[in-house]
Amino acid sequence: MKSSELRGVSTPKLRVLRPVLEAWIEAVHRYRKLQGHDDAPWWFNERASLSTLAGAVWTLPNWATLEEYATTKKGVMPEDKVDEGGPSPERNGRCDLLILGKSTNFAVEAKQAWQSIGSRSSGVANIHKAMRMAWHDAGDLHLDEGEHRLAATFVVPYVPKKDVVGSHPHEVVQRWLKSKPFNIDRRSPAALAYLFPKDVENLGAKDEDKGGYFPGVVLVIEHRQRGNRFTSKRKAGDGS
Repeated sequence: MKSSELRGVSTPKLRVLRPVLEAWIEAVHRYRKLQGHDDAPWWFNERASLSTLAGAVWTLPNWATLEEYATTKKGVMPEDKVDEGGPSPERNGRCDLLILGKSTNFAVEAKQAWQSIGSRSSGVANIHKAMRMAWHDAGDLHLDEGEHRLAATFVVPYVPKKDVVGSHPHEVVQRWLKSKPFNIDRRSPAALAYLFPKDVENLGAKDEDKGGYFPGVVLVIEHRQRGNRFTSKRKAGDGS
């Protein structure tokens, strides 16, 4: 089953992240090459996917990153205290990723979604659930956590074999991408990147009873809110 590779990077609202996303695609390629192309980092969990993004950042000059670092987050006001007003309590927690650039930085909360994009699926239900969770978690970060707060969702589509009879998984993927599955709650992604390698014969479901493909991965990034840190000194990020 031969086809050309599908890859793309779009940064309509966060152009400063383009080199990071391009490096992420190359990092995923590097992992697969070292594994003989019969393994993929998106077959695992959110933490594994996040490591590919962090690893990509470290390959770039003037960029650095920290994963799973301890911080405080906004707490939840108890229901019986809401009418009393005042700030909600803080709680200890971890931020998934801090990306540091020469002129800006990003605090990132991430999720991973497994989504069937077959003919009997909405193609978005699991994606939107994960995106809303990432958006919520990014909102729990303090405004001074980073210059920008991002919600990142790694999306792993599943293509049933019955939907590729006489065609190719990439055809299903292309139709799905054109349907704009990452537009949610009147928001569109600030940036995204995707990779669907050409060797899909090595990307079948590990459970043969399922009979399908996990042909690639999409990284969707939403800009939750600009923070307070450094904003008076420099402007970077949106459209820069």
